[in-house]
Amino acid sequence: MTIAFDIRTTPFSRWNVENGRDEPGHGYYARLVAAEGHSSVTRYSDGIDVDTRSMNPEKLMDVVLKLPLSEERKQRLRNATPLRRDDGVWLAGQRFNVTDLSFSSRRWCPGCLQESPHHRAWWDITAITECPYHRHRLDDQDEQGNPIR
Repeated sequence: MTIAFDIRTTPFSRWNVENGRDEPGHGYYARLVAAEGHSSVTRYSDGIDVDTRSMNPEKLMDVVLKLPLSEERKQRLRNATPLRRDDGVWLAGQRFNVTDLSFSSRRWCPGCLQESPHHRAWWDITAITECPYHRHRLDDQDEQGNPIR
């Protein structure tokens, strides 16, 4: 099957950055922005006409799915990206209440990032406070104790 794809209208010039198995679309989007040499997801998004007043994982996922990625890579992203529906938010085949996930502050496990520098979908689940793999409390502050947004 041939996919109509025009390099002149793609939101990114590089998409050879491999997405992680558990990486959501919004995390992958942020890494693609960094691969373009930009430090601000918001400014980059403004430049490619993504409405930054109401950015959410679904909107960023829509942008990522326009890239010529393999179906397997797209499926991994779909599985790890929370999708809002009438009955809640769905992530990896599980239903959550809207309040069970948070995207307003960043959280991470230093051990996970050392293994592979990508966002894990489960970091957005508020009930998870400790990494199930490294048993490290999820960090949400910089070295000075300021929250990361």
